[in-house]
Amino acid sequence: MNIELVMVDSQNGKSLDESNFEINERLKNGYKGEYRDSIESPIGIVVVPLKESSIWVQMLIGFITVIKATIGTGILFAPYSIVNTGYSISLALLLFYWFLNIICTLILLECADRANATYSGIASHAMGKVGRIVADVSLIFTQISFCSVFATFVTKAIQNVIAGIYNCNPSYIDYGTALITFLQLLVYIPLSCPGRIQSLGPAMVIANISLFVGVIIVFVYSALELSKNMANNTIYNIPSYTDLRSVAGFIGTAAFLWVSGPVVLSYYVSIAEQNTRRMFKWVYLGAISFVFVLTLTFTYVSAYGFGEKTFSTITLNLPISPGSITGQIFFALSVLLSFPLMTFPMKEIFTNYIETIYRKYTRKKIVEFILPAEQERQLNVQRTSKINTPIVSSQRNSPFTDRSSGSIVSRLGSKVLLRQPSGSISFTVENLSPKEGISYHIVKAAPSIVTIIISILCCLLGYFLINSLGNFVNLVGGLFCVPISIILPALFHLTMFRKEMKITTLIMDIILIICGVVTAVIVIWYTFVSWSVSNESICRLNSGQIK
Repeated sequence: MNIELVMVDSQNGKSLDESNFEINERLKNGYKGEYRDSIESPIGIVVVPLKESSIWVQMLIGFITVIKATIGTGILFAPYSIVNTGYSISLALLLFYWFLNIICTLILLECADRANATYSGIASHAMGKVGRIVADVSLIFTQISFCSVFATFVTKAIQNVIAGIYNCNPSYIDYGTALITFLQLLVYIPLSCPGRIQSLGPAMVIANISLFVGVIIVFVYSALELSKNMANNTIYNIPSYTDLRSVAGFIGTAAFLWVSGPVVLSYYVSIAEQNTRRMFKWVYLGAISFVFVLTLTFTYVSAYGFGEKTFSTITLNLPISPGSITGQIFFALSVLLSFPLMTFPMKEIFTNYIETIYRKYTRKKIVEFILPAEQERQLNVQRTSKINTPIVSSQRNSPFTDRSSGSIVSRLGSKVLLRQPSGSISFTVENLSPKEGISYHIVKAAPSIVTIIISILCCLLGYFLINSLGNFVNLVGGLFCVPISIILPALFHLTMFRKEMKITTLIMDIILIICGVVTAVIVIWYTFVSWSVSNESICRLNSGQIK
């Protein structure tokens, strides 16, 4: 089958999905001249293959991505919360919100199969423009708050390392807050610019290795402390339950600890075939189960190891020694390399808006992409994707009877096809003047420019809110994080599948929405009643000088 350059409408006011559907129809019908004559402004079509990769490599990257998206700084705050709340009620809440987040992530992936889109596209498909705006705003604020925490955590960790190296010399306590915070941009900016989430794979491998080394170091110190207490028969007696206010505080920790839906979704929709997507769901379940076991083991051993002496961040309980300093370095490196992964969902959102605006106002010839014939034979795709996927050409005798977004059948064997990068502009423009060429290249670079601005903003927030960032994160978490991880996925699923779902599924979606609303209210209430400012460091706590 030969693909020729053809012309279609780019200024007819129709949605991108409608325009892509018409292109497929024209490919199917042999480019009828009467349709071409009615066009006002042209689009070019060129053959661009999808990227092929080993399926096992992509599943490994997916496994690593899920782990890194889930395990953040929250695991270091959990032991303190367990001691204050009680071991049994803490375990029940951790298990409940872990299960809740798994269900919400899986129904979010089911919505992605129906809408064939990222988080914003799913929101638009389910609830129109209003839903898309709500989802985008929630996602942006949530990721910005998390990234700000990351920047602050790295700053605090490096300051503790410097103070430990200089034996807690007062001149080196809280050393160079601004310098350390903004030097992190040298890592964040280059790692945040690639348009494909798979490009972060090597950084995620290093981040996970660093995370596990840091966890092992803290775990060893905690286990040694626990074994010493057991030998002296002085093991701490953590109560089963303390008080209602502490439980309210732990709900926020338990709810945020497992949040990874937006990042998991970004990886999921980057895969072109449905068979591989189904495999990735099992990879996700395996990864999140591994995270659950690791988190419970780490947090409970640490909580029982230090008991009532557990500080807000478990790393502050470590002695000032080469081992603890090494642990702080590895934790800082892990969080440092995780920052770009957390910004990727935001980059997808801004890329989509930039592309939509440019398509609407440009008068030049836009060049779209279609698959080559050999990849068309590998994939049987009956519907054009709403995200940055090349338009798939159709054989003339293709029946075109099924247009569901999930009708993708892989014949690749050990290979997997990846969609065009969702974090970069997916088209080119022909016949530009020098001045127009400059503006076009600015548009192409705009997603990366926006990501750079976001990185700077997160570092600024981390710097100015360094002593009260936890309060800010809880507030944003209650207002935005809980909705995007629990409430909105259930609401999307209820809206998109309401005509075909069973009564049990309907009840499940309603229960999820209620759980999300109750959680958000509790987290917001607790944030205001417990608002505080603190400046903890490993040197102050070890000397008993807590400010």
